[in-house]
Amino acid sequence: MKFFIKLLVIITFGGFLAHAQAEAKTSYAEFVKGKQAQQGYFSFYLDDETAKVYLEIEQFEQEFLFQSALPHGIGSNDIGLDRGQLGETRLVRFERVGNKVFLRQLNTYFRANTNNQLEQQAVDEAFASSIISVSYTHLTLPTSDLV
Repeated sequence: MKFFIKLLVIITFGGFLAHAQAEAKTSYAEFVKGKQAQQGYFSFYLDDETAKVYLEIEQFEQEFLFQSALPHGIGSNDIGLDRGQLGETRLVRFERVGNKVFLRQLNTYFRANTNNQLEQQAVDEAFASSIISVSYTHLTLPTSDLV
């Protein structure tokens, strides 16, 4: 009896999985249709209907500078949220893990200035990097991902 229950669960789950994979096979042209394209260092697509922004990532594991800012605020105030205020400049990179994409902030404050691999590994393990964003891949292409 347990065998038949397991078999039923596998068949049911397999059917749902096959249906989901069939729906997921969207072409690039279909995906970007009706979205505003903005070209730049990272191209992105704006979907006005859902108010979502899809970022096109062509190179994973490539380091780049990330600058955050506060474009609008409540003016000069005691809590320090002044409009136009710049945040930290960070060294980051995108990493793909399964169907997720992480934006990892790398540790730039502590370094091992040596050729000794064990010392370099000790610094890397003691002063970890940080994941500052997680997104899901919406469309995987041969040369890039839309996130």
